Amino acid sequence: MRHDNAPAGAQTAPGTARRPNGRGSCRRGETARTARLRREGTRVRAASVRRLLVLCCLGTVVLSALACAGGEEGATPAGPAVQGEAPPSVPAGETAAPSPAGATTQEVVTGFLEAYGAFDTDEAITYLAEDADVSGLVGSVGPAGATGTLEEFPLLIALLEAEGYKQMLNPCEELGSSASGTDVRCTFDFHLLGSDEIGLGPYGGSYFELTVRDGEIVRASVTVEITEFSPQMWEPFLHWVRTAYPEDTEIMYAVLGTGARLTEESIRLWEQHRRDYVAEVARSATGTDTSS
Repeated sequence: MRHDNAPAGAQTAPGTARRPNGRGSCRRGETARTARLRREGTRVRAASVRRLLVLCCLGTVVLSALACAGGEEGATPAGPAVQGEAPPSVPAGETAAPSPAGATTQEVVTGFLEAYGAFDTDEAITYLAEDADVSGLVGSVGPAGATGTLEEFPLLIALLEAEGYKQMLNPCEELGSSASGTDVRCTFDFHLLGSDEIGLGPYGGSYFELTVRDGEIVRASVTVEITEFSPQMWEPFLHWVRTAYPEDTEIMYAVLGTGARLTEESIRLWEQHRRDYVAEVARSATGTDTSS
């Protein structure tokens, strides 16, 4: 049997329909039922793809809306920067809070004086400017011809250690600032020449004055209160040295017993005779107690 549209002489397989070529036509060897199922499956897949695209678009819109709402209403305030993160910027028109006034100056002064009292020359010098004026420190021990240079500073520290110097610092106070730097005063109590071993002192009323500029000490001086110290320790020690070691007096003392010489030999004798004096006072005290 021949289909009406089939070319002349063409044979049609039983149960197979022929349709004009073009969209929706059966493929070769395909039955009408198979072609219909194929077309329906194509329409179903197309509809599924359209639905999927619509759902994706809706999801994108919803997520964008949630992100905007969270950024405007539910955003968590930014906390302090953690390691590895850049610190938050200062809002326009505002300035960052300054560091505590005088914090650096106080650290410099305290660091220097602690090293000074611990006889740590190398550490103390790290706080001094290269051209620092320390004549007010060196001159306090009364050496003849002292100019107060940094070359004399290690000898001063060595002498204080030999004399048995011990300092007890009190809080420092800033006196004011100028183009020369910030002036600071630090009061302290002290022991010297074995006064703590003898049972005298400590002696108060003394103070350091230091000027700090650009994180360095440019000037340092000390005023020692000797109203009690001199009659209790300095004068008795001088009298004992003159009596027991008269030949060492000129080596140890600068002018008429008013100050110490800054020499290695003088420093050695100060340490030796300071120990001898403490021992002599202890013996005298024991002898007095024994006879009474």
